[in-house]
Amino acid sequence: MNSTPSSLLALFGLLLLSATARAQDAGPRADAQPGFDCQRARTPVERLVCADPDLARADARMAAAYSALTQRWEEDRSLRRTQRRWLRERNACGADTACVAAAYAARNAVLARALAQVPDLGPFPWTTAPAGSTWRIERIDDTRVLRLTIPAATQRQTLQWEFYPDPDDHRHLFTGGPLTEVVCRPPDAREGYAPRFSFQQRKAGPAIAPIRRGERQGYRLMRMTLGKDVPLGEEIRCSFVFSSWLLDKPSELYLVPVGATAAR
Repeated sequence: MNSTPSSLLALFGLLLLSATARAQDAGPRADAQPGFDCQRARTPVERLVCADPDLARADARMAAAYSALTQRWEEDRSLRRTQRRWLRERNACGADTACVAAAYAARNAVLARALAQVPDLGPFPWTTAPAGSTWRIERIDDTRVLRLTIPAATQRQTLQWEFYPDPDDHRHLFTGGPLTEVVCRPPDAREGYAPRFSFQQRKAGPAIAPIRRGERQGYRLMRMTLGKDVPLGEEIRCSFVFSSWLLDKPSELYLVPVGATAAR
């Protein structure tokens, strides 16, 4: 699959959403499942969604998009408020199938637009970046593991992992989309023994947020707060895993500071 730099990220997001929708729509109508447990359905709307395969699939698409967006930091508060407001509007439909279907169509359109947004984060804050904050990755053939060391820090700070593939690289997407995971422990951690501290986080599929920094296009993967997720005054050894990526040209992984008191 070849794509121009300007359309690569948008195409990536659309393919992920399309694959999710196809997977949800591929089964028999009787097997359609919403994003909630139908055995716990109590309201007229919930029972209607469970009984109608089209509404069930619409709810599953909504739940998948909402789950992905809640893992992207800046959207969290406003997203949760608008979701609660939408649920009240949907529930007001009662057992009116047309009303409920229209509510899902409107909400899914809003969430799809939110997933397609690519924020520009501005220039890299190099003046405050920690030592060794950039790692070059020559090639990723489905899976690649990086062994990284983060120097001991003296003050609380949130760091953000960002990934920038070569803009001319091609990308093959596996079913479910790519996955990234980071596991951080102290240097003296031993196999079979509980480490003094540990931090683990993963992101996959649409939860991996596309971003820009000026002319560079990439992905915001996850965050880690020194002094919260891992202790201060400790050297940190991290294993960073890329799974279900195929990249032939060199890429770069950055660890970028995002503020001394940033959340998550």
